[in-house]
Amino acid sequence: MQKLSSEVITMSRIRAAVADLQMEESILEQAGPALNSGRALLLYGPPGNGKSTVAHRFATVFQDVIFIPYAVGVEGQIIRIFDPSIHVEVGPALTGDDGGVSFVRQDEYDARWVPCRRPFVVTGGELTLEMLDLRYDHTGHYYEAPLHMKALGGCFLIDDLAVSW
Repeated sequence: MQKLSSEVITMSRIRAAVADLQMEESILEQAGPALNSGRALLLYGPPGNGKSTVAHRFATVFQDVIFIPYAVGVEGQIIRIFDPSIHVEVGPALTGDDGGVSFVRQDEYDARWVPCRRPFVVTGGELTLEMLDLRYDHTGHYYEAPLHMKALGGCFLIDDLAVSW
């Protein structure tokens, strides 16, 4: 129920997001259906032409509030998902004065979930296979979710990925 395609993105929102950038109209025309599909986008080109900036601007067109769990339990192990350095928590004003009505559960807001803006996670050449796996915190005795798991419901930008053929 929190998928990207649940929110309709209009051309006016896309134009507003990139208003101070100069780009061809054909890019914006292609961006509309791509953003509304809720699927992965591949932006490619030579270094320095604004791919990262455009990706960040495209991610800002999504305005809906999603709910991120603080943690999940899997086979008796705790995996922490909510990360305040990644997830931008929104206050009760955006979810209703009384806690609001959640679309995750059709009753009052469940305090196990954090109302947030869609996450935008950026990684690049420093990305390793170990970063895509759970990391155990010996002090807290829980697992830390990997970056791509924390980006669920939002944007996971792999930037400056060096590929050798």
